[in-house]
Amino acid sequence: MFNIDNDRMSVCTCFGNGEYEKGRKKLFVMYNTKLKKLTNIEDIRFIIHNLAWVEYYLKNTESARRYITEIKTIFEKNDNYIKNYPSDYCKILDLYNISHTDIISVDEKIDLYKKTYAIFCQTNSPDRYMALHNIYDLKKQYDKIPNLLREMLTNIGEHQNFVSEFLKDLQENDEDSYKESLLIVEEFKLSNTSMTSL
Repeated sequence: MFNIDNDRMSVCTCFGNGEYEKGRKKLFVMYNTKLKKLTNIEDIRFIIHNLAWVEYYLKNTESARRYITEIKTIFEKNDNYIKNYPSDYCKILDLYNISHTDIISVDEKIDLYKKTYAIFCQTNSPDRYMALHNIYDLKKQYDKIPNLLREMLTNIGEHQNFVSEFLKDLQENDEDSYKESLLIVEEFKLSNTSMTSL
C-alpha cells in the first residue's frame, strides 16, 4: 500500500513552524505526484483539504475554492466517507462555506450549517453550538443567541472561543441580546466561583 506518512509529518512540521508557503509547495507536489496512487480516503482528504486550507490562509481564494470543492465532491459521492469521517466532512463544509462566502447565497450558507449542525448533534460535538449560532446569525435571529449561550454554558461550560464569538456578533448586531448575554456569562462565572469556594 502506498504510504504518505513521512510527507504528512513534513507538511505538519512546516505548518507548525509557520512555514505555510513551504507546506503548500509540499502539498502541491503530493497532489500532482501521489494523489492518483492513493486509495485511503484519509490520505486523499489530508492532501486536498490541507491544500485548500493553506491556499485560503495565503489568500489564494480561487485555488482554495477549487480544492475544497474537489474534496467536498469526493466525500459527497460516497456516503460511507461522510458516515465514517463526520468531523472531517464538517471541516470541509466549513472551509467551503468561508471560502465561497461572497459567491453563495445566505440560504446556501444556512443549508451548509444545518448539515454540520445535524452531524455535530449526532456526534455530540460542542461545535454544534457554533453551527447553530451561525444559523441564527445568518437568519438575523439574534434574540435566540442568549438562550443558546445559556444552554452551552450549562452543558459544556465556558468554551472561550465560542463565548467571545457569540458576544462579538451580538455587540455588532443587537444591543439588547448582547446585554442579556453579558449577564448570562457573568451569572455563570459567579455561580461557578461560589461553588468552587465551598
